[in-house]
Amino acid sequence: MLKNIDDILRRVDPAHAGKPFAGRSVILFGDVYLNFAVADSSLFYPSSSNHNPHLRDVTKLYKSFKTVIILDTQYSHHGDSDEQNCFLECLGRLKRRECVQSDLEFVRSRQLSKLGEEEKQTFRDALHIFPLRRLVWDYNQ
Repeated sequence: MLKNIDDILRRVDPAHAGKPFAGRSVILFGDVYLNFAVADSSLFYPSSSNHNPHLRDVTKLYKSFKTVIILDTQYSHHGDSDEQNCFLECLGRLKRRECVQSDLEFVRSRQLSKLGEEEKQTFRDALHIFPLRRLVWDYNQ
């Protein structure tokens, strides 16, 4: 993915093609608690890139970042209610892979089919992410 972004930026701004990401600022975000890459090599371990020229290029791009900021506080969820505190605690255990039975019960209680109509409406304008274009098309119909 980094290589694709770099290639596109260098193509659209040939005057700065000699710089990583055509000299643009790049902001990446993700969850540091995610599993290792699936069917791919890690950028963080140099030994994994020694035998793959493409991965070497991507690792070089990754190492070109001058500033890395790690956010370790969940600001989007705070405990204004017992339910929010329960959700925050559930997320904390989930990221540490320490889920308990009550977490599963809590998540099941939040299924769309179990929510009241008023609460369902609060999600009307939420961002929807679909794994297939066909599902996007179906949703938009």
